[in-house]
This record gives sequence, structure tokens and C-alpha cells, in this order.
Amino acid sequence: MIWSASKQKAYCRCCRYFYHHYIQGYRVISKPKWLNYGTHIDDLLGLYDTQGFEAMMEQIPLKFTDEYDQIDIKYLLTHYHNKFKDKPLSPVEIEGKPGNQFHFELPLNPPHIVDCDIRYQGYLDKVTEHKDWVTVVERKTTKDTIEYRSAYWDGLDTDKQNVGYSWGLGSTIEGTVNRVIYEVLRKPNPSSKGMSAFKKTKTVKKKAVKIELPEYEERVKEFFETTKITMVARHNLWIPQQNRDEWIHDLVADDDSVKNMKLNQRTYESQGIDGRYAWPRNQGACKDFGGCQFCPVCQGKTEIESLDTVYKK
Repeated sequence: MIWSASKQKAYCRCCRYFYHHYIQGYRVISKPKWLNYGTHIDDLLGLYDTQGFEAMMEQIPLKFTDEYDQIDIKYLLTHYHNKFKDKPLSPVEIEGKPGNQFHFELPLNPPHIVDCDIRYQGYLDKVTEHKDWVTVVERKTTKDTIEYRSAYWDGLDTDKQNVGYSWGLGSTIEGTVNRVIYEVLRKPNPSSKGMSAFKKTKTVKKKAVKIELPEYEERVKEFFETTKITMVARHNLWIPQQNRDEWIHDLVADDDSVKNMKLNQRTYESQGIDGRYAWPRNQGACKDFGGCQFCPVCQGKTEIESLDTVYKK
């Protein structure tokens, strides 16, 4: 069995979704636009690390087809470059592998668990050396505020992905990796306070009129030249060993001490062969992330083979 941060998050979101996605192997044909946003930003910043600013900027039109989005991303990434160009976090090689999208797959063999046959894998956005510490760099995009004291940063030291990645990197280099650097970009969101520059229409004689591209670009450019809103930020996290021990226990334990909503060896073995009704449905998550494509199946309206929004991997 191979676990990952994505599997854990999917299971905690909804066990029924986990069953359809990972056990049956169905995937959504087209992801919502906003869901691809972070992936594209990460790809562009990976290019920035390896080929530089100009190479990154040239690829923006290939990632974002909407011309207004291209302007948003152009100035957001320029803002990132101007803020951090003198403070680079250069990727380093680990065991001959490049530090960008570093992949690991390792066995979980805690000494207090018998007959554990679980491996854990992950893809690290970047591995760098910061102040003589080998460090995980995790990139995120969000519409939330990211000032230093914002609620966004709360609890990230116990985030399953961060804890798992710090363990994976430490196990690869046979040392302890406690540091994670979060690199966060805030999405230009026209509905957020102080970001009116990103509204793509204006009111003329009580009618909504599309803003022409040159005017729109001028508005966005002025925003990034004058803004006091934190649009890009870095934040150091320290992952205590206790968090890693608890994380491993939750994954591999085969006893009743494991809390509900944990993906582990026991739940998989007891539920994995019994069909979807053995996996409880979290109805509160049906509308999360733009809505779940499996809802018609869970509601008994159709069979999964009839859905034209998913495919079998």
C-alpha cells in the first residue's frame, strides 16, 4: 500500500470520494479553472528557479489563456521577483536528483508497529539549503490574507503534507529535517478588500462595461506599484518530532487508538473490498472545491459508469 498527502486529504474530505477516486480509480475529466491556478503558478516558479525570470514570463500565455488573467499573473510574478530576487532559495540536488519536484517513496517501518507494509510517497515543490539547513520549500496560492499574523499560518506545523514531506526528506538524507519554508502567493481577487484594480468591468451610465485591456493593465500595474497588501510571503515553520511520530502512528496503527477520519492500514483493509457503502459519505463536503462530480452516484441518481464528467484511470 502506498500513501500520500493527497490520499490523506481526500480521505479526510470524504471517505466516499476517496473510494471512487483511489480504490475504483475514477478521475475528473476537466478540473475547475481555479483548481489549476496553483498548479500553473508552481510550474512557472519552477521554471523561474531553473531558467530565470524571462523564461518564466514567456510561458505565462501558455498556462493562462485569458488575457486578463495573463496580466494578473504577469504582475503578481513580477512582484514576487522584485521582492525575492536578492533572497533566492536555490534548489539543491539530493542523491543526484534535482531539488525541483523532488520525488521520494519510502517504507514506513516504525519499531513499535509489527508487520507494517506501507510506503509513503510525495513530490516536494523544492528542496533548498537555508542557513545550513536542508529545507523543504512548499508553495501555495490562496485568496486569504497572508500578512505575518494572519490566521492563514495557524496550524501549518501539524499539516499532514508538511509533516510527511519533512519526514520523507529527512529519511532520504538519513537526518532530521525540521524546517519547512512556506512560500505563498495571494490570488488577485476582485472581491477582496483593497483589490478593486482587478475588477474587469466598470460602471458607465449605470451599466457594466468591460474594461479594455490597456486600461486594465494600467490599473493592475499601479496596484502592484503602490499596494500595502501582502501579495507574496515567506514563512518558516518548525516541525516537532512529536508531530511526525503522531502522523506515522495515524497511518500505520492497527488498534482503536486511531481517531476517526484517519487514513490508515486498518480502515483500508476493513473497508476497501466492501464497496462504496462501506465508506461513509461526508455530505458537508459535497459542494466543497466547486462541487463533487460523484454526487449523483452517492445520491443514487445514476451509476458511475454513466457519468460523462469522469473517466476510469
